[in-house]
Amino acid sequence: MHRLCLSTRRCSMKHILVFVIMFCVAYILLINVYVKDTSKIKYSYIKIFPERYYSKREIKRILFWTRNFNSIDWQTYDYYSTSDAFKGCLVSKCSVTADKSLVNESDAFLFHPKDMTNIPLPLHRSPDQIYILASVEPPTKYDFINLGQYSNVFNWTMGYRFDMDAFMSYGSFEKLSVTKTFENIDFSKNKTHKVAWAVGNCYPYFPRQLIAHKLSKYIDVDIFGHCGKTKPKCNRVCPEILGKYKFYLSFENSMCKDYVTEKFWNALVRKQIPIVLGGANYTKIAPPNSFINVMDFPSIEKLAEHLHYLDTNHTAYNEYFKWRSHFIVSSKFTPWRCELCKALHDTSRPAQVYTDIAGWISGENCPLWSVSIRLNVSRFL
Repeated sequence: MHRLCLSTRRCSMKHILVFVIMFCVAYILLINVYVKDTSKIKYSYIKIFPERYYSKREIKRILFWTRNFNSIDWQTYDYYSTSDAFKGCLVSKCSVTADKSLVNESDAFLFHPKDMTNIPLPLHRSPDQIYILASVEPPTKYDFINLGQYSNVFNWTMGYRFDMDAFMSYGSFEKLSVTKTFENIDFSKNKTHKVAWAVGNCYPYFPRQLIAHKLSKYIDVDIFGHCGKTKPKCNRVCPEILGKYKFYLSFENSMCKDYVTEKFWNALVRKQIPIVLGGANYTKIAPPNSFINVMDFPSIEKLAEHLHYLDTNHTAYNEYFKWRSHFIVSSKFTPWRCELCKALHDTSRPAQVYTDIAGWISGENCPLWSVSIRLNVSRFL
């Protein structure tokens, strides 16, 4: 009887274990489907109208209804009251302002989620005015705001996701008109250190923190910023210090679709190889063979082996810089002003409103470090 009881317990535990594994695998597959392709669900959050009221003003005025990270100019660099912000744009008949007395003479309104607290909406709204929710930060950075209260308010979104109505990101790359030659340049020269990481969010049990800590067991990893124990905090000389490293950990704090911050673009500008960990499709947003993805390796040990190989083999290391013959990168915000101005003059765009802006912004697009993500990176821990 005792043996039968033990056998039954083992059998029950096996069934439970099999069920848990199957559930986790199914959950991961489901999350992956949604993260990779949200185009199928986009319009379940949007209502399209058959007719659009179109502003007849030749110069489209964009009004900054809120600040952007407490800045009044929204990266227009003090041009917030003139049309100078659109110089060089293919479509440049636009102007920007922070003067709320021009509310009735404005065509588009920009709202930044983190600065919307205690900021009421305009009292009156014309049918041809477009309300735009704009941010380059993921929903985790403004989850204290109840976006549900803004259903049926915003017409467009602008930010880091490629499926937003206007694109705005921390950096970009573009193809050169003339090919450059770097055959005789050794990009490992004067780089006397191996791996660097500048980080301010020190959550000890966060997956990216655990992965960086484990990597440091196999290769030298110097940590800067608030989380560095022996290294100085990053200040104005930080770029110069970081430039001495061959590799840089471009680990994002949120596993969100298309979300890539300045960590990645700054590393490319410094002529380093970024080691990425995030929710974006890096082959889509970056120059070819310009980065190393943690998720491409079966273990942290194998990743470290590859880094040691590149550290000692200058020819192999320089392979990661061949793209520079054909492309140029920038760590500045993408010229969203040009894209937004062009969109405001585009009469073919339908009239629409986000009926569930909270669901569309978060939802399946931003699983973060959820159970599925933790399971996916658990092989590294």
